[in-house]
Amino acid sequence: MENSAPQSDMEHPVVQSGPKAEVSQEEIARQKSLLGCGTFSDVTLENGMAVKTVSNHHFEYVVREIALLSACDHPNIIHIDKVGFTHDTCRLYMKRYSMDLYDLLKKPLPLRYVTMYSRDLLSALKYIHRRGFIHGDVKPKNLLVDAENDSLILCDFGIGVLTMEKYHNTSIQSAPYRAPEVDYSRLRMQFSAKIDVWSAGCVIYDMLCGRPFVSDRESCNDTTINIAKKYGISNLSDRTDRLRVLRTMTFEYVHSYIKTLVTDLPDRYKVDIDPRLAVLLASCLLPNHILRVTAGEALVMAEELCDAPAPVVITYPVVIAGGATDVDDLLCVRCVSFRIISECSSDTLRYAESLFVRYINDVEVTDVVELLRIRLACLFMAINLFSGNINGQMMIEDHDDYPAILDSARKILLQLQCTFW
Repeated sequence: MENSAPQSDMEHPVVQSGPKAEVSQEEIARQKSLLGCGTFSDVTLENGMAVKTVSNHHFEYVVREIALLSACDHPNIIHIDKVGFTHDTCRLYMKRYSMDLYDLLKKPLPLRYVTMYSRDLLSALKYIHRRGFIHGDVKPKNLLVDAENDSLILCDFGIGVLTMEKYHNTSIQSAPYRAPEVDYSRLRMQFSAKIDVWSAGCVIYDMLCGRPFVSDRESCNDTTINIAKKYGISNLSDRTDRLRVLRTMTFEYVHSYIKTLVTDLPDRYKVDIDPRLAVLLASCLLPNHILRVTAGEALVMAEELCDAPAPVVITYPVVIAGGATDVDDLLCVRCVSFRIISECSSDTLRYAESLFVRYINDVEVTDVVELLRIRLACLFMAINLFSGNINGQMMIEDHDDYPAILDSARKILLQLQCTFW
């Protein structure tokens, strides 16, 4: 349940024509203190605390939330300070936060916060998955912004489920954040904690791109329809056929698509985007849940993004020595194993050429072995920038001289005064 500023679309009492309808002072006070409202509860402000009030008609949800949150002690997960009961309601008292992520995303979010909040969300998910349960409703409205500590807080555990259960019969996940394997047509569903990772990928996409991965306007119970359209499949009318095709999608395919979307973002941020963000997104948004990363694996990627300096992707114009037009004429591939070259795209080779030519024009190198290391270092850097060259990267990493190649890459970067990864 979100714990945020008042919403503009809150329902108001209907006023009939004739004498003015009377509204109790208690109702007026409640509306003034309302922080948020959801399907099963309202959140109001009381003595500086956020109070979540749930009707006893939905007692099972509040009991589940209390039970799950009682098992948690994590800085990125909401904490219940106390619980109160009346004859018809249950009240949960929690810290009040100024807004939720949904409200925050009404304006572009600085890249620093995109990576920080991604780390916070994935850290919370890794924790609860290890505790043995699935959140089941990860979305911006259930993520609170802690402005004091620059962190994100996961809340609303009312529809959480245990990972030990083989079958689930509860409605779970909001449509724009619902994983493709969640099937509402079945009374007994099978899914794993990786449905939370899919939702997290959608939230990270929201933060980075400023728009939902699957639009609210396209929401429906069978999300494979919109996910298939998103990934370029629009001619399959049967869910089974859509799932079959979606599950064949490789990381390379999804990453290529995500990277295309992310390349439009420099205009939004006026800076270059770390290419590893596209890797993180693609890893979370793999339709095949078996190939999809766990929250722990995604957290490692997010932590690397937070710890590393913001990269400036090298954008020097390609310089081809002597007007070379053929691969054989490229200086960067002389004396390099054909097996490595054959795994690289033409864009990769020409980018490596630009790095090599710039470097040897600035630094005199006469040693043949050192020249080979520089060639391989330039190829390695270009391979890391362009997708589809995984085999070439592995071949260089398996090279007997790999540590020296990496050292040459660092020297090149220092000389060109750029950070690459």
